[in-house]
Amino acid sequence: MRNIEWKIWLILPAISCAYVLGQDMVNVRGCPSSINVGTDKGKNLASVEWPEPEFIDTEEQRVIPLRSHAPGDRFFVGKTIVRYTAYYMGTKASCTFNIVVQDNEVPHFVTCPTSVVTTTDPGEAFASGVTWKRPSATDNIRLVEFRSNPPIGSRFLMGVTKVTYWAIDPSGNRGECRFNVIVEDRENPTLHQCPSNMVVNANPKETLRSISWTEPVARDNADVARVTSTHRNGSLFPLGTTHVRYTAEDYSGNTGTCSFFVTLRVRVPDAQIFIRYYTTTSIHIAWPETTDQQASSYLIYVWPSEGREPSASDHLYHGINRAESFASRRLGPLMVGKDYDIKVVVTGANHVMTTRQRTRPAPPHNVSIIPGTITPVAFTLLWKSGNGSFESHEITVRRLSDRSVVFTKSVEKSVNSLHVTGLEPYTRYMISIRTVSGYSTDVTESEEIYIMAKTALMPPSGILVREMTADTIAIMGNTYPYADGDDDEDEIDDDSLFDPQQMTSQSHDAHILFIYSEKGDLFTDVVFNQGVWSYTFRDLNPVTSYTIRVVNNQNGVAFETNSTTKPAPVTDLFLSAIDHSSATVQWAHAIGSRDRYEIILTPAPKHKHRIMPIRTRNDIITFKGLEAGTTYDMRITTRKGILTSDDRHLKITPGKDQALSMFRARESTCLSPIIACGLLGAALLLCVVYLIAVFIFNRKFPAKLRSRRPSENEYENPSHHQYSSYLNSLTNRIALMRRPESNNYNLPHHHHVRTSRAFSRLPRRQSPHHTLQRTQSESVIYYNLSD
Repeated sequence: MRNIEWKIWLILPAISCAYVLGQDMVNVRGCPSSINVGTDKGKNLASVEWPEPEFIDTEEQRVIPLRSHAPGDRFFVGKTIVRYTAYYMGTKASCTFNIVVQDNEVPHFVTCPTSVVTTTDPGEAFASGVTWKRPSATDNIRLVEFRSNPPIGSRFLMGVTKVTYWAIDPSGNRGECRFNVIVEDRENPTLHQCPSNMVVNANPKETLRSISWTEPVARDNADVARVTSTHRNGSLFPLGTTHVRYTAEDYSGNTGTCSFFVTLRVRVPDAQIFIRYYTTTSIHIAWPETTDQQASSYLIYVWPSEGREPSASDHLYHGINRAESFASRRLGPLMVGKDYDIKVVVTGANHVMTTRQRTRPAPPHNVSIIPGTITPVAFTLLWKSGNGSFESHEITVRRLSDRSVVFTKSVEKSVNSLHVTGLEPYTRYMISIRTVSGYSTDVTESEEIYIMAKTALMPPSGILVREMTADTIAIMGNTYPYADGDDDEDEIDDDSLFDPQQMTSQSHDAHILFIYSEKGDLFTDVVFNQGVWSYTFRDLNPVTSYTIRVVNNQNGVAFETNSTTKPAPVTDLFLSAIDHSSATVQWAHAIGSRDRYEIILTPAPKHKHRIMPIRTRNDIITFKGLEAGTTYDMRITTRKGILTSDDRHLKITPGKDQALSMFRARESTCLSPIIACGLLGAALLLCVVYLIAVFIFNRKFPAKLRSRRPSENEYENPSHHQYSSYLNSLTNRIALMRRPESNNYNLPHHHHVRTSRAFSRLPRRQSPHHTLQRTQSESVIYYNLSD
């Protein structure tokens, strides 16, 4: 049995790292298993400690073994076998185990570059051959590999590129070194084909001209972010010399410039195209005959301005006649109301003449007065627009007797009717209408179309509203019928109609005028006229419905009509800010009620859709996208429901006009007290002058110099002893208007008395001024009576 056990233990060392021999005689206790450790820092070995095994004999006595290594010994990287052997009474016992030392330490980079900054190669978007100081690395054993990506000396694109170094030891431990290579673009863009200085001749009437050139081409080693210029190609240039600068900028902020000078000067034209006349479908041009002996003929090109220039073969041939001073040619048929570019090439002389002209717009047609719209003071005009392009219609109404203009208005192209008001009864008028193409100074007009119209007779009795504004209503009345007869103005018996005797006999037939509104204000006046008369109520309120009554004080016949005043227009319309492409306009809000303002700008900015009118409730508006040198017409109206105020216009020319600014003192000075003292002294002086004047005109004059009032008018004197009781009843008030004929004050052909306190029931505000008008045949006599 003992022999078998011994054989087994002889086999064990082959399959175990620790084995014991002679177990019957010596017992091994605490034999360690394999030990795995890492190297000491920075070294290629490791100091290893372990608990030693014990060898005990049969008598429990310790047997001192032999050992190959002791705890604390140093072991190199790799596997080392440690053996313990004990001998006792001819027997042998041993303990064997492995110590494995592993290299886990990563290689260390002693030096590693910081970021490397360089610039691109000339004309390129990269830097080639970029170098740097190589990094260095160490290891506790050794390095078997040292490499980088990208390698030193490589090509780097513009921007930031990461570079990585690796150091690897035999155990596969890898250390890294990382840094950035920054390639900056410090190369300025360049502008090629920069235009040379330009000299352009302007026509004598021109102050601005559109000048074009071939724009320079920007190039850069990378990409060009943007190209800007102080003046746009084809923009308007003023007379004189203008510095034009182009600037190219890349994405790194580098800039390159190109500059040249544009000179616009006026020179007496020696060879240019003149416009002799033009119609709706043709343009007749003329130009000086060339004196160049090398010239052989003229080639004429004509094409719509918005179109493409024709090819060289698409021309009209015109021969040279040096015996004449000018050559001329009719160009047509052309389109109506279109802009055409015209070019005349002098072959053999290398000379070109150009011009631009718009054909006339077609005039309106079928112009007529709408039947049933003719009244004593108005009629409605109707027409059809002509063919072609145009912007507006312009209507002018003249009194036929003296050709004086009584009405003029410009309307949009979409409007084909117009209500003309403010006319006189039974009067002949000449109406002219024409089509207008273009704006401001660049205007082409059609021929005028004329028609005649005659207003109707005033009714035998009654009143009509002739015209109204925001604060006035003009009415006309007839208190004496016209004589019967046909519709010929010359057959009216003017002598019998305006006979002073007949007027005197009817002078007692007074008519009282009343105007009042729902607000409770009331104004009264009296007219003694017969026949046709007119009256204007002033100082009324905007957007207010008024009732107007005329009462015959003798027979009680009354006439009544209603009228509503217009909204008040804006005031203080001024330009508050302006530059070459925008303008800001302000105004004072209109008095009275309103819904909004409607604004039309003509011509509309080209890059905007024509959305007109612009509606706003504010007192300021800004227009953008304007063109320098172009004159714009701003028209603003006040709207309240369907009511529209009178227009207010403002001309705006960007690049020429200046904003209107209010005066403000920039710093406190002694100027303000001086101005205040001066104004105070002027006010005191005026007061003294006024008091002296009152004293002089109210002192007692000698009897010979004292003017005497007729006794018939003493009822108007508030100091009269019967004044108060005399005006107590309406009967006495009417009696005041039935005074003897001496109340005429020698006014020709009519009687008029302006009541003072007897017939004025006014709020506490200034009484409206008025105008009394009397029509006699073709002549009109006006009398203005002030309070």
